[in-house]
Amino acid sequence: MAWEGHFRPLVPLAHALATRGHEVVFAAASAWEPRVAEEGFALFVAGLTRAEGGERFAPFRAKIFALPPEGRRTHQFSKLFGMIHAPAKLPELLGVARSWHADAIVHDSCDLAAPIAAASLG
Repeated sequence: MAWEGHFRPLVPLAHALATRGHEVVFAAASAWEPRVAEEGFALFVAGLTRAEGGERFAPFRAKIFALPPEGRRTHQFSKLFGMIHAPAKLPELLGVARSWHADAIVHDSCDLAAPIAAASLG
């Protein structure tokens, strides 16, 4: 969850679940703690910050942005979210989900570590 556009759509669902008595916690880079707290939720640290992801994406940037605009999205998505963010987040996410005994993992479509963690935890 390196960007507001990945966090904001989850907030109404998180509030609805909390209102119904469910304990809701977000898992994201530590830089998200103030923003998550602003919405009234706790944060488990897991994953890269936007800057860390951007730094790891830098070697791919020139090649991807040399493509025609309509051809960039697939390459950018797979590199940024599949090859960079997911592998970095998965170990920490598995650890917090195991220790917290999460009943469900709800995630943004770009958080590719989340479905792997959910499947591996049953």
